[in-house]
This record gives sequence, structure tokens and C-alpha cells, in this order.
Amino acid sequence: MTKMTPLFENSHDSGSSSAVQILLTFFLVWEALFHLGRMLIKCGLRNRPSWILDESLSLDSMNGGSNSNGAAAANNSINGTQVNIGPDANDHNDKISRLQDPNENRDSRTNTTTANLTPHQQARQTLIQQGPSYFVSLIHSLYVTYRGIHHISSLYDASDLEKVFITRTYFQGSHRPAHLEVAKTNIIFLSYLLYDLLHVIIQYPNLGKIDTIIHHLVFASCSAINGTYGVMPFPFGWLIVGEASTIFLNWRWFLRVSGRGGKRGDNVCSSGEVEQKRVLDTVNSLFAFSFFATRIIL
Repeated sequence: MTKMTPLFENSHDSGSSSAVQILLTFFLVWEALFHLGRMLIKCGLRNRPSWILDESLSLDSMNGGSNSNGAAAANNSINGTQVNIGPDANDHNDKISRLQDPNENRDSRTNTTTANLTPHQQARQTLIQQGPSYFVSLIHSLYVTYRGIHHISSLYDASDLEKVFITRTYFQGSHRPAHLEVAKTNIIFLSYLLYDLLHVIIQYPNLGKIDTIIHHLVFASCSAINGTYGVMPFPFGWLIVGEASTIFLNWRWFLRVSGRGGKRGDNVCSSGEVEQKRVLDTVNSLFAFSFFATRIIL
């Protein structure tokens, strides 16, 4: 009976156990960054809300919450209960949300009512719930893109065989050190996929649906095969560089959620909205260019 090759056997000089330790370490690192991101977002929303949320969200809230007499009070009503919409009233609003009818539509991650929230409250809640995942995704995409560029450079002059297989021994002219760096990036990538998959399932369907789960499972399987049998080190380099487009995708998400995405269509009536639309168009263009360059051409 053929003996099964240990997981990530060819991803570390000390063998499978050391590689798995790196996997678990980075899984915990991503999880720690998630909680750090949530803490930073909450602190920012509490102490410097204007740095994170555009003032247009508060204006929309007041306009939407004015009564028949035209009073633009900084309050709104959720099922007859007065709710403050100003940036300093967030804690009060959270308490009010927990008092709503339990049969109403609720967010699956925090179990708080979302049906009647003002734009300002919706943006704040979305940032707290989903923002940490996008924060971690941004750090991951920046880090692995940098490493991927280094892998392409270090293996560019390798032989065709060494571009396809990770050598198991050192010899003169060997690219074994570069191979091990590729293997480490692969482990980091897998640890992120497992971390993100866990959060996608816990927060389903806010961070992604069944297609995201399938995507993560497929790429996690490919990553495990890559690390265990030591195959495709050079193709992995240009594949992981494709994460560069995720940087601009995360940036675009923040602009839109924070109210800095400008108005859709031609109904742009202020210089601030014109500038916001220009920034969003620039980010969209950078995303399209990076996606085409790294995932199609490269």
C-alpha cells in the first residue's frame, strides 16, 4: 500500500510539522488582525466619525427623517421609537435596535434590525460587521502581491524544470531557497483562505454566498496539493500577483460604504460629489487595469 505524502512535506526543510506550524501561526495572525480591525473601526466611528463616514450620510438621514412640518431634527423613528442619527448617538441607537420586534428582518451576523436604519446607521453597522474582513483582505493582498513579484523575479532565470517542480535538495545553482519562499507564500495564502472561509460561513451570506465557499474550497485544495507535492512554483508566483486587483476592490468597497462613492448617473450637483465620483472612477479604473494586467495578460 502506497504511503500518503504528509501535508506540506516539501514546503519546509524540516518537513510537514514545521510547515503546518506556519499555517496555524498565520491563521491566528489573520484572526488577530480581524479583531484589531474591528477595534480600530469602532474607535474611529466613536471618536472621529467624520474621518470614516462622509457627512452626506448624516444629511441624507436628516432629510429622510424629517416630519410633515419640515422639522429637520437629528432624530429618526424605528417602529415608533425615537432614534438619534447623529454620530454621537451610536451607542443609544444600538440599544434601541435590540428592542425591536424579533420577527423583523435581522442581520445574520449581529442579530440587529436593519430594515429601518438610516443611511448613517446602515453605513456604520456595515463597517463594523464587514469592515474587519475587508481590512484583513487588504493586508493579505498587499503582502502576497509583494511576495509574488519577488517570486517571479527570483525564479525568472530558473530552468524549465525548476519552474514547474520544487527541488528537494540543495545543489550548486539550485533555486531551493527561492522555492521555499514560494512554498511559504503558498502556506500564507492557504491560511488566509481557511480564515476567510470560516468568517464567510459564520457571517453567511454577508461576505459571500455558495460561490465564494466553493471558490475558497477549490483554491485551498490546489494550495494543499501545491505545498505537499512541490509543484508549479513559478506559475504560483504570477497567480498570487493577481491579488493586486483585490487592493483596489477593497478600496472601492470602503468608498461606497462610507458614502464617498458620489451619486450614480449624471445627477451630480456639488463639487464634493464631483470629486468623490472622480476618486471612485479612478479606483474603478485601477481595479480594471490591475485585474486585466495580472489575471489575464500575466
